[in-house]
Formats: sequence, C-alpha cells, structure tokens
Amino acid sequence: MIFTIAFCFATSLIFITIINRIEFKNTLLIPVLSLMYGSILSSIAEFYAYKNNILQSMQGWLLGDRTKLTKLKVISP
Repeated sequence: MIFTIAFCFATSLIFITIINRIEFKNTLLIPVLSLMYGSILSSIAEFYAYKNNILQSMQGWLLGDRTKLTKLKVISP
C-alpha cells in the first residue's frame, strides 16, 4: 500500500515537472499530454500484469468487475 501511494505521488510529480518545463501556446495541450502520459503508465502496468500472469485480474479490476459481490455486501456496507 505504501509503495502504491509513493508511486502515485512520484508519477504525479513527474507529470507536474513535465507540464512546468513545456511552454504552451495553447492550453488544450495539457489534457492531450495527460492522456498520453496516462497511456504510457497504463501500458507499463499492463506489461507488468502480462509478465506476472495477472492480466485477466487486472482487466477485470479496471473494467469494474462486480462478480465477486453478493447481495449481502451490496446492501450492508
């Protein structure tokens, strides 16, 4: 859990430094860069999942697989 939080914080800092170093002529480039950066991070995570044979679990998690939920868990938090 701590590794995940540290990784998210580090990648956010990297994105902020990239945004601060680039001089923009148009503010629409910031969302485009964030989509590109997010795709790069997603491909790294997918490669890791493929190498560790957990690709199906990761895809279910990203798509919001709710097959493990039961009626009891949904009704009572």
